Order: sequence, then C-alpha cells, then structure tokens
Amino acid sequence: MTVKKLLVFILIFSFAFSIVGCRSMRIKHKRKRDARKIEREKEQREKEAMAEYQAKVERQGNIQTPETRKRMKAQFKKSEQYHSHRKEFFLKRWWKSLFGNKRKTGNRGQG
Repeated sequence: MTVKKLLVFILIFSFAFSIVGCRSMRIKHKRKRDARKIEREKEQREKEAMAEYQAKVERQGNIQTPETRKRMKAQFKKSEQYHSHRKEFFLKRWWKSLFGNKRKTGNRGQG
C-alpha cells in the first residue's frame, strides 16, 4: 500500500513540476520571439530610411543642372586629392604601434 501511495505521490509532483517548467520555457521562448520581432522591425525601418535617403539624394542630383553636376564632381575629386595624404587618427596609430601585428621570431617547429 505504501508503495502505491509513494508512486502516486511521485507522479503528482512530477506532473506539477513539469507544468511549471513548461510555463517558464514558454515565457523564455516568447521573450526570444519578441526580441527577434523587434529586431526585424528595426532592420526594416532602417532599410526603409536608407531607401528614402537614397531617393532624396538621387532627386537632389537630378534637379541640378549639368554644369552644377560637373562642378560638384570636379570639387569632389579635388577634395579627395587634398585629403588623401592625411594621417590616420592618432589613437589608431597608437593602437597599431602598441598592439599591432608583431611577428614572433624563433625556431617554431624546429628541434
């Protein structure tokens, strides 16, 4: 008789614990699903904003006269020539000098 009671007791508690576990798992999955949905919506908004920006840039270029477009193109090339010789940002240079790709010398694989 006690074995039957023990068996029933174990079944009841195992069922109760499994229900609690399923609920927590559902909550976790719902949170992940909601996070993915929010991320997809954010990416979609960014994509739409970029497309809108590109359309505005194209429209701005189309309403310029050919002479203005030619001047803008020449100015861009001139600017690139003037600024191409600039050094990198000083923090980048420091980082490279401190932690750059330093090759270790020695006899690896030999010996």
